[in-house]
Amino acid sequence: MKILKEGSIYIGTSVIQKTIPFLLMPFLTRILSTEEYGIVAIFVVAASIYSLFIGASLNGFVRVIYHKSTAKEFSDYVSNALIFFIVLSLIAYTTTWVFESSLSQLFGLEKSYLYLALFVAFSKFMFDMRLVIFQTMRQAFNFAKLQLTLPIIEMLLVILLVFYLYKGAEGRVLSIVISSFVAGIVSMYLMHKAKLLRISFNLNYFKRIARYIFPLLPHSIAVTAFFTVDKLILSSNVGLSIVGELAVALSLALPIWILAESINTAFMPWAFEKFSEGKLDMVVGASYLLLIGLFIVGILYSALLFFIFDLIVGETFKNVLYPALILIWAGWIKLAYYLFAKAIVYSEDMNYLPIISISSGCVYLGLIYTNIENITLVNVSFYMNAMFIVMFIGVLILSQIKFPQPWCNFGSVLEALKIVNKNIRMQKWKKI
Repeated sequence: MKILKEGSIYIGTSVIQKTIPFLLMPFLTRILSTEEYGIVAIFVVAASIYSLFIGASLNGFVRVIYHKSTAKEFSDYVSNALIFFIVLSLIAYTTTWVFESSLSQLFGLEKSYLYLALFVAFSKFMFDMRLVIFQTMRQAFNFAKLQLTLPIIEMLLVILLVFYLYKGAEGRVLSIVISSFVAGIVSMYLMHKAKLLRISFNLNYFKRIARYIFPLLPHSIAVTAFFTVDKLILSSNVGLSIVGELAVALSLALPIWILAESINTAFMPWAFEKFSEGKLDMVVGASYLLLIGLFIVGILYSALLFFIFDLIVGETFKNVLYPALILIWAGWIKLAYYLFAKAIVYSEDMNYLPIISISSGCVYLGLIYTNIENITLVNVSFYMNAMFIVMFIGVLILSQIKFPQPWCNFGSVLEALKIVNKNIRMQKWKKI
């Protein structure tokens, strides 16, 4: 079964990708202070905000349109998506140049860091675009090779700039900037080699892209903004230390979050194919199996983290264990959100998704703000879980309205298990 092979490659790549930061964490948490971790966290957030604006869900559109167009049409859509990207990048740069003082004060970063964050977003767009096309075409091995380029280069730069040259937070930021640039250049070369890096304007295609991304843009802005505003509220009312501790807690929980992303990455192209064939029961059954599987992995990882925590982080971050254990389950809820949201994405009707995102984000920030006087890292972790629960419930209702699926057919789980078992036996037979 091809999806099992692809899934194993995506998961294996994610394990390797997240092992690298885990190997670095015992050293970084002993070299960087909580304040320096906070600066790096804010820089990453700034780069994410730029990414969502100049990327504007263009990668998501490319993923969807591949299953609805010919090879020539797909190439033209990619070309028009690149034109969109260039226009949005110019708008982002101009906005930064005009409001650089206000933005610098808002984020608490130097002005030069703002332009570096924009540069990271520009480079990451090309990197993510090439990855999405590999994934959509179900070229899992090429996807894995490219995806591992970024963390490996970043690790080498961290060793040089932070551990060897003792550049602190500045060195950590530069490692992100340089590695993103190299990965972006490699991705552009691969796009050029595949004859996808070209400009060919088509007004009808351009309009279709606009109809997809503009309703989705408020959703993307809302999700990223809430994860920015929470840090700004915490840093201004509590201090940078809690922001740095939150960044470490999220890093410890991130393997499950990344695993959820990897499962979604492997599952979405297959699910879109089954949608086009009308095989909704297969998608539902496979979705339940994935949720059960990640639930078991979450329990095992929580137990492992509890026992090896002291080996991973330094004494400065000793109080992030329980927040990290709580945040692990936010990753599981994210997978549930992805599995239900994919029907909305396939339908290309994104108009109501921002309402769900904004509502859930308001719940999250409202809980933080109303309890800011006595807030702890454990509180923030529970509030983040609450936000994802609200998002999940929202897409559950919306997906059933826009693209109904038989989620009450629990027998589909057994059918999915039979199909998986049958394909595994066939693979063993072929090897014999």
